[in-house]
Amino acid sequence: EFNKRNLEASAKGDSFEVSDEMIENTVGGDGTLPGGMPPEMLKAMMGNEELVAMLRSPKMQEIMKLVMSGGQEDLEQAMKDDVETRECVQ
Repeated sequence: EFNKRNLEASAKGDSFEVSDEMIENTVGGDGTLPGGMPPEMLKAMMGNEELVAMLRSPKMQEIMKLVMSGGQEDLEQAMKDDVETRECVQ
């Protein structure tokens, strides 16, 4: 649901507000979000418009998929091969 709402807002050019209720519904038994991120960190990140725009960029989406599927080695290779990837990660 979170990703769907985020995508819809992005497509419309709207900002996407993350409510406390949305976060609470996503928190696991260990008190963190999927991936181990503390809820407070997500709130802080979503409040930074520049960071949100960067994370929504197609290039960053490509990089995140690469890391999730290929790990650190694939990311390091992509950074060697592609200047835009290297700049985005640094």
